[in-house]
Amino acid sequence: MLMRKLYTLLTTLLLGAASLSAALPISGQKQLPQSLQLPAAELGVSAVQELPQGAMLTQKAATPRFATLADMAGEYTWTCRGLLNSMPQEVSTTATVEVSGGEVSIVMNMSGIEVVLKGTADLESGTLTVPSRTYVTEDPDGPIYLYFKEADSSGNILDGATEEKTMVATIGDNSITFPRMSIWALGDFDNEALGFYWMSYVNVFTKVSENTGDTRSWSKWSDGTFVDGWIVPAMGIEPIAISCSIEKCDDVSDLYRLNCPYSSPDFPMPSSNEGYIEFSLADPAFVTVLPGVFSGFMNGPQPVYCFNFEGFAAARGYDRAMVVEQGIIAEEDLSTYADGVVTINNCVFDFTEACGNAYTWQNSEGESLADKMFGSITFDKAPVLSGLETVDSASNAPVEYYNLQGVRVENPANGQIVIRRQGTTAQKVLIMR
Repeated sequence: MLMRKLYTLLTTLLLGAASLSAALPISGQKQLPQSLQLPAAELGVSAVQELPQGAMLTQKAATPRFATLADMAGEYTWTCRGLLNSMPQEVSTTATVEVSGGEVSIVMNMSGIEVVLKGTADLESGTLTVPSRTYVTEDPDGPIYLYFKEADSSGNILDGATEEKTMVATIGDNSITFPRMSIWALGDFDNEALGFYWMSYVNVFTKVSENTGDTRSWSKWSDGTFVDGWIVPAMGIEPIAISCSIEKCDDVSDLYRLNCPYSSPDFPMPSSNEGYIEFSLADPAFVTVLPGVFSGFMNGPQPVYCFNFEGFAAARGYDRAMVVEQGIIAEEDLSTYADGVVTINNCVFDFTEACGNAYTWQNSEGESLADKMFGSITFDKAPVLSGLETVDSASNAPVEYYNLQGVRVENPANGQIVIRRQGTTAQKVLIMR
């Protein structure tokens, strides 16, 4: 016999990146909230937006997916947000995907109840289609179903199941992502007042990698200063200098990383004491911040992978000449390195290790924040680059500064964004003194 249902709903539902909360009436049996209010948005943003240039790249090199249905089978990490008081707000657990013929089954444990969600995968379109209602088992009150619910634009959870007969998830190269605001409910479909065993949303399944981990060796190189172009711009505050520790890869030339960049006491939000931002200085005129490296920052239940669009392009076979010649990034906007300072432009991110998309933030008015997503890394001890001799002549040239209108500036002010020109190299920089 199944345990008694859980009778209270968690009072917080995140819509996009906004928090929703309301007091719920509790009278022996739980009931769905009828009205949820919208306080201030988390991180000052309401959504993420794909970088426009992303479409140009995906035309040439589409996001890779599982080669065959059989490749989808295996163990997955399942992350979601819980919506019952008895559930953690941020859930991370395991699930198994099984493949039989053309059918894909996701086997999950929901509060001690085994649930099997079956669907049809189309690898060409990158979709998994599942029915909106799946029979699971019986309890003393009758049949128990897993079904999908919806919330309106104000965050109100709507009664009953979604009107859609099926739900379509997106298949990445190692993940299955369901629509963010598709609410999963496990309970009495015909009488919701009896309660639920499970309720969640932001359901993402990421296949556990068979890779045993990073076998490369890293050594501490120096301390430094990090001006963040990924998270701080979404918070609606001015750029800040964050102390950081910089490591050098012992096995790959000109490869460096920030160690635990968001655990610094200078960072204005609490974050985990883990993660990296990895970047290559192999071409000082085309610095790539590499995709697929967890930064250590969590946006709710979602891990944030920080990289730049140069790294996104390079991972798909584009070099500097191709990026510039095809108009993907203007040469003056490329991320560069000179005199111990890495200027990082075109900051983007994704929520999965595959980094099949390049996202930027937008504010609560729907305005893109892409033009604010740039930063820098300043080494206390300048790196020694394998190709340094190719830029020696430029490093000896005098440095000139210009404002964004092209007027020369003799002494840029602290916090001012200017164009730094040395020899034939020009880059947009933020002055931090």
